[in-house]
Order: sequence, then C-alpha cells, then structure tokens
Amino acid sequence: MSGGKDEAPRDLFPTATTSCSTPSESHELLDYFSHVSSMANAVARPSERYLVPTTTVTSGPPPVANQLFGQLCDSLGMRTQIQTSPGSVHVPPTAAPATAPSEDDDLLSQMKRISSKSNSVPGSSDRLMTKAKTRRIGVPFAAISRKTDFLLAAFFSSIHVLLTTIVYHYVPEPYMDEIFHICQTRAYCDGNYTWNPLITTPPALYIVSMPLCGYERYINSILIFFAIPAFCRFRRMFLRENVWLTVSIVAALPILLTSSLLFYTDLLSLAAVLWAFSIANPLISAGFFLLSICTRQTNIIWAACYAFSVLASRIDGSRGKVENLKLLILSAFSLWPFIGLAAGFLGFLYWNNYQIVLGDAKAHKPKFHVAQLFYAIAFSAAHSWPQMLPGLLTLLGSLTEPRALLLQATVAILVYNFSYDHPYLLADNRHFTFYIWKRFLALPSLRCSFSPLYVLSATFLNKATWHIHVFHKILFAVGCFFTLVPAHLFEMRYYIIPYVIWRLSATIHRHKSLLLMELASQIAIFSVVFYLFLFRSFEWPNEPGVRQRFMF
Repeated sequence: MSGGKDEAPRDLFPTATTSCSTPSESHELLDYFSHVSSMANAVARPSERYLVPTTTVTSGPPPVANQLFGQLCDSLGMRTQIQTSPGSVHVPPTAAPATAPSEDDDLLSQMKRISSKSNSVPGSSDRLMTKAKTRRIGVPFAAISRKTDFLLAAFFSSIHVLLTTIVYHYVPEPYMDEIFHICQTRAYCDGNYTWNPLITTPPALYIVSMPLCGYERYINSILIFFAIPAFCRFRRMFLRENVWLTVSIVAALPILLTSSLLFYTDLLSLAAVLWAFSIANPLISAGFFLLSICTRQTNIIWAACYAFSVLASRIDGSRGKVENLKLLILSAFSLWPFIGLAAGFLGFLYWNNYQIVLGDAKAHKPKFHVAQLFYAIAFSAAHSWPQMLPGLLTLLGSLTEPRALLLQATVAILVYNFSYDHPYLLADNRHFTFYIWKRFLALPSLRCSFSPLYVLSATFLNKATWHIHVFHKILFAVGCFFTLVPAHLFEMRYYIIPYVIWRLSATIHRHKSLLLMELASQIAIFSVVFYLFLFRSFEWPNEPGVRQRFMF
C-alpha cells in the first residue's frame, strides 16, 4: 500500500500500443492483455469516442489469450474476428445493427448500450482483466500530487475556519476531552512540561499547536489544508476517477469533521498516516509514521502494514524462491527506518511498564473486544449506503447462501461472547454511543440479531475492493484487528482511519448521482449533529450551570 515514484509493481495495466515488436515468451500474455485492458476501459467509459472503427494489434496473441479474449468480448457484447495468420487481431468495436442505423444511432450510442450492460455490476468490464495474474503484489498506480489539489484543500480549510469560529462563539471554553488537551498545550506554552497523568496519547498535537496558544482549535483548520492533498494522493494509488468528489465525501465524514472542530487528535493522526502510506521513500514515510505514532500510539500497526506491503511488492513471480528470498533480505535492510520505529516502540513499551496508553491505564486495559471489528464494518457500510442501493437485492439474496448462514452464526457467537461495555460508556450520556449501547447492544440477544447486518456490510466492503490484491486486503484486515479489537471502549472515533483507508481505495458505482447522494448524506448527518451540539445543550443535576452537549 505504499506509494511514490512509478514502479513496475504498481502498474498492473501498462499503456497498450497498436504496434510493437515481438514480445518474449515470458511477457507476451501480459503485453497482449495490456491492449485488451485499454479496449475494455474504453467500452466501460462510453464518453470516450473511438476515432478509428477497428483496432489492430500487430503482435499476434498467444493461444491462451485468444480464448480469454473471446470470452471477454462475449461478455461485453462485442463480436470478435481473430485472424489465424500470425501478426494481427481484428476487433470490430460493436456488433452490427440489425437495421441500418440513423444519424443519431452512431457508434457512441451503441457503445453506451454495451456500457450499460457491463456497468450493472461495478467494474464488471475491468474485473476480467484481473484474471491475468500479475507478476508482483502492488497497488494499481503510483501516488501522485497535483497542484490543483491545494485548491480543494484551501476550500475545505476556509469552511473549517468558519465552522471553528462558530464553535468558539457558542462554546468558548474547553469542552469534554479538550479540558485535558488544551490545558496541557497551554502548560507547554508557559514552559511547564509536567505531564498530566490522565492523558492517554503522546504530545505531538500539543507541540505543533504551541504557536496557536489560546486558539488551539484552529490548528485543525491548518491541518485539513495538508490532509486533503494526502487524501488525493492515496485515492490515486487505486483509482484516478472522481478523485475530488470521493475526497470530499471522506473529508465530510461527520465524526471526523465534528471532532476536528474541537482540539482533538483525530485529524493529525489521520493526515500523517495517509501521507506516510502514499510516499515511497522509506525515510520520509517513516518520518510521517513517527508523527502519527506520537499523536496516537496504535498507528504503529499501520506502519507495520506499510513495511510488509513494501516487502511483498518485491516478490517477483518470475523468479525462483532463492532469488526472492535474497530480494526480501535486501529490501528489509532498505527499510531500516521502520526497523528503527519498531525498536523505538518496543523501547517505549519497556519504559511505560508495557502499557500502550501513557496515562489512565486502569481505564484503558486491553480487552479481546471482537465486536469492535463488526461495529467498524457496519459503520463504514452505513456511511456509504447510497453505493449499496444498486446491488442491494443481490446482497440480501447472498445472505441465504449456506456459507453466509454459517458466517452469520459465527459472527453471532463472537459478538455474544466478546462484546463489552465500559464505565465511561455507561456513565456519559453526552455521546451517541451511550444511546446506541443502551437501546440496541446492551441486550445480548438483540446484539446478536445484527449478525446478518454485519455479514451484509462485510460483503459490500469486500466487493467494493475487488481490484485490490488479496494480500493487501488481508493486511488491511489484520491492521483493523490489532487497532480495534484490543480497545475496551466502544468509541466510533476509532473507526475513522479504517473507514478512510477503505473508502479512498474502494471502487464502487461511478455514477456521479450516487456519489453526490453520498456526499449529501454526510453533510446532512453532520448538520444535524452540529445543530444538536450547538443548540440542544442540557445540564446534569450534579453540575448545575454547566452546559453539556451531544457528540459522537
């Protein structure tokens, strides 16, 4: 999942050419399918008009490619005419019409009809390309930045400044966890570096916010300016379409946006992780991961995922086991900054009496809280609900399959036995999780009844990442497991990084109407929560005169 300069492992479908020299035996199938990929992409995007009615490849396809190419064209509704003489393949782009077409019924209209069939399942035309095994494990593209990304960043930063100013107007005093974070920052500003034993996370946010003492919340208005380009870079590692719209959907995630309007660590942690993932240079990437770990300790898991993804990308299927082993050893030495991160983190654990959190360790003891994983899955799917609509009936039908039923039973058993409440959860009615737990999750039988929903959500998340190598899927699942399962407290802010990584890498329905609906849904949820936070405050009987406010 690393990114940077163009590398062979990243480019799964190199640009095809219509004329090339005779390929070697080991590369001819991949080169041939590069051409097929370009044709399938053109059919899947009907807005791109062919200027030439036929396409000719002067390098003859291997026999296996002929058969696969025929299956591909049949699935797209295209007629194929493969010449037996070596050297060319003639592909009419569409089937001949039954009647003579009118002036309006041109090639573009025919391709649109073909595209509508292939787009009934997201990525159906492109998915056939992945059947040709890639030689290396890697993400589809290299991460790239564009200067215009900073225009989008400036727009979000300006909106954030406005919203933060509104929060300062109605909530001028530190609220909830801000009491600890802001007091610690202002102590640093006064030259007092005594640590508050109730703070659980490292002080990176406090240090970078010292120039804004007295106005600490505005640090997130600055951070979002740098977070947006990181979102764009990460998105382009997987897809190059609708980048800004997808990034806007992620940036408008209600829980991320609301927490960033207060002096919380979520935005700095997220931005540092995504910058680290999208940079290929191990030293620079490790530097960003170090910043993320000094913001929130559990980000060491994502640093490990990055390192393992780099090692996996070095494995070449065309080489022998001994050669690949040598490559892995050499690559491990090139990742010395990450070895340093691991050694430093082990040293931190030893210094901190083998505790992950810095303070309040008694309230944050690890638990085998497997239900957290399923909560995160449902959380991610719920925030992408418009994308589920076109295939909802298919998803619901899959729940009745024997394997799905067995999986639902397994999930129900896990949720029943490994789901926990927390004293902070039960005592604080300012958080929405208090009401979710009290009304839906506290009763074990009711909690287990949501297992079909968890399986449906997991199926949707998996289908949306069909283009990602299975190794990276497993790596992501392992990362989510080790960052979420040990957490005792049911807290939706823990799900921000898993959701953002999944959503920025997912390829789902590319229709802009669904994307706009998804963005509108995020904005609507945020607006309701923001209104409740500002204007529906209440008081606790034991703290008269102190306004309490609803939050995620």
